[in-house]
Amino acid sequence: MVESENGMHHSLIMEDRKRLSFSGVKDILSFEEEAISVITVMGKAVIRGENLRIESFVQNSGDLIVEGKLHALVYLNEDSQKGGIIGRLFK
Repeated sequence: MVESENGMHHSLIMEDRKRLSFSGVKDILSFEEEAISVITVMGKAVIRGENLRIESFVQNSGDLIVEGKLHALVYLNEDSQKGGIIGRLFK
């Protein structure tokens, strides 16, 4: 388990691609049945799937439980949020 500067741990447990227990979540940015965007102690992440639902989120502890058909979990670089590939080409 990784501990961030604020002492919050970050870990993931996926069960049968149907349930994701996620610690170290600071906030939920957006939620749809196909994608959930979150800010974690390790950066921004997107959970993709079908029929996604948030079973629980405890902001004080940073614990998030997501259920549904899970397809992917992707961490986003800070650079990718600054204009994408076009922005990087014209630096």
